[in-house]
Amino acid sequence: MKRLLFVGLALVMMSFCANAHGFTVSYDQTTTGIWGGGTQGTSIKIKDEKMRMEADTPQGKVITMVNDTVAYQYIPSQNKAYKMMTKGPTNLKNLSDYRKYMETLNAKIVGSESVGDYDCDIYEFTDPGANVRARAWVWRAKNFPVKYELDMASGLITTIMKNIKVNEKIDESEFTVPAGVEIIDMQHAAGQTKTKK
Repeated sequence: MKRLLFVGLALVMMSFCANAHGFTVSYDQTTTGIWGGGTQGTSIKIKDEKMRMEADTPQGKVITMVNDTVAYQYIPSQNKAYKMMTKGPTNLKNLSDYRKYMETLNAKIVGSESVGDYDCDIYEFTDPGANVRARAWVWRAKNFPVKYELDMASGLITTIMKNIKVNEKIDESEFTVPAGVEIIDMQHAAGQTKTKK
C-alpha cells in the first residue's frame, strides 16, 4: 500500500513539474505531511517529457521513471521494475515557464519570501490535480518553483526543492530501466505477465 501511495505521490508531483523541448532540471526535494505526517526525501531529474525520481524508503531504494505515458517503479534490491500506465501525458511542460503556468491557473501573487538562497514570489491558486488550495514559491531568477504547498483534507503537504540545476546535461540512460531487470506489467497483474528487459 505504501508503494502505491509513493507512486501516486510521484505522479501527483509530476503534474506540478514541467518541461519544454530542450529543458532539463535536477533537484533534491523534501516532502512533509505525507503518510500521516511523515517526511520523504527524493532526488528528481527531468528532461523533456521524462522524469526520474529516486527515494530511499524503509523497503530500500525506489526509482520511479516516467517516459510519456509509461511509468516504471524500479526496486534495485529486488532487480524488479513495475510497469504502469499514467493517465495520459505527464504534463511535464510547465517548469520551463512556471509563471505562465501560474497565469493559466489564475494564480494570484500573495507575497514574496526567500526559500533558502532563492528569492521567490508566492502564488496562491487551486491545484488542478488535487482540486485543493495550493501555494507555490517561484524563484524569480530561474522562473522555477522551489516550494509547493497543498492544503489537503488530511493536512498540509509541503515540498521544498534545493540544489536546483536548470538546463544542465542529463544522460538518457537516467530514464531507462537497466538491462536484465525483471519487468512486471501492472496492467496485466492478474495474469502476472513478466518479461526481461
